[in-house]
Amino acid sequence: MLSLCANYGPMSWTCATFIGLAAIDPIAIGGVGAAIVAAIVAIIAFGASRRASARAAATETAAASLTAERDRLREMLRSAAGSASEHEKLAQELDQARAEIDSLRTRRFEAHWLSLLGQQVGAATHEVNNRLGAAILGSSSLREKIAVLTGRLQSDELRRSDLEGFISTALETGDLVQPNLRRAADLLVALKQVATDQLPGSRRRVELKGSLQAIATTLQLVHKTTGLQIAVEGIEISVDRAGAAFPRILAELVSLSMLGPLAGRRDGRIRVSLLRRGAFLALHYSDDGSRFPISVAEAINRGSEQPDSAPEPLQPLLELVVRELRGSIQVGVDPAAGTNLIRIESPLEAAV
Repeated sequence: MLSLCANYGPMSWTCATFIGLAAIDPIAIGGVGAAIVAAIVAIIAFGASRRASARAAATETAAASLTAERDRLREMLRSAAGSASEHEKLAQELDQARAEIDSLRTRRFEAHWLSLLGQQVGAATHEVNNRLGAAILGSSSLREKIAVLTGRLQSDELRRSDLEGFISTALETGDLVQPNLRRAADLLVALKQVATDQLPGSRRRVELKGSLQAIATTLQLVHKTTGLQIAVEGIEISVDRAGAAFPRILAELVSLSMLGPLAGRRDGRIRVSLLRRGAFLALHYSDDGSRFPISVAEAINRGSEQPDSAPEPLQPLLELVVRELRGSIQVGVDPAAGTNLIRIESPLEAAV
């Protein structure tokens, strides 16, 4: 009973007093004291009941809170599982989009190259037709002279002057026909080499200097009206994988010069040098035009690190150098000649 009084709080002293008196002299306390004690005991019991109810309510609240937290965690787990599935789906869609972008970029670059190649083929075909036309005209004229000479010979009217005239005409015709036929044959050989170097999946080895000379020939024809001259110098290097990349790089560089430093110029000069520097193959390209705009030079110089950030007209060139050859490209000035100079270097194992 005393323990109950101790737990009751504010009435614990009164409770303990009455219980103590009852213990000392229960007769002296009498019926009134017993009633009071009974009331106190009832109050204590009621308080204990309330505290038990409060504890039960608190326990029930805690249980409800734990149940709610459990449900929340379950929902979080379901959400996380759904998010993971959605993330995986988004990752797959992103990979697919990247693949499609790469495919579109490749097709765009190929279309760009085919456009450049089409210009070269068109210019070379036109030149071949002109050369063959001149040769055919010369041979037809010679055939007519032979027919006239034959007729005079058969009629016994052939004079010494006729024979001398015929010999002179024949020599002139030969001087006309032979160079044109040779030029036409050279152009056809150049076209054949350019086309063969660009065959998809071709693994044949290419003499790089000869390949660049062939495409330089066709590029000069594209810009024939400007009198452009392209000289290919340096060492001959036998390459495999770069057989297609380097001629395309030269075509891109020439287009860059003709749209920029050599725009509106006549008799522009371009020089291409092939060098071998240890484990690297180097191509030095220079033109005698005005300086490249600073924005273009900076974009090219940054292109070795960030090819995709370059302006669209420069991306085919950077794609070939950086991704195809795993090389680098820098724009500067030739300290000796004072001309524009573009240096391209590629590991030999990427080219050979």
